[in-house]
Amino acid sequence: MPTTEDYRISHAERGATYDDTLATTPFDNYMAEWERQHLTRIVRERFPQRVGRYLDFACGTGRITATVAPLCDEAVGVDISASMLDAARRKLPSVQFHRRDLTADGGEDLGQFDLVT
Repeated sequence: MPTTEDYRISHAERGATYDDTLATTPFDNYMAEWERQHLTRIVRERFPQRVGRYLDFACGTGRITATVAPLCDEAVGVDISASMLDAARRKLPSVQFHRRDLTADGGEDLGQFDLVT
């Protein structure tokens, strides 16, 4: 019986190469652009003024955070991978990033959010 690799392990050290890998894969690049366009439209429709507090759960290198954070008063990203968070922090210095596994640790101390992706 095949084993399933745990996502906590599979992406742990991919932060330095993750964005470049997506950018060089035509389908992933296409989907990232599609995602950016539609996510921007949907967030603006649902929050015409602005999003107050935003959480990107499993934010990785901050691809989705980079799209949504400019539409928010405050953005927070959480991921379990230190290397992914290092890449996200370099791209988005104004966003608060935390290394956590919210599926195991909870996140009550982070407060409440108006939008979670």
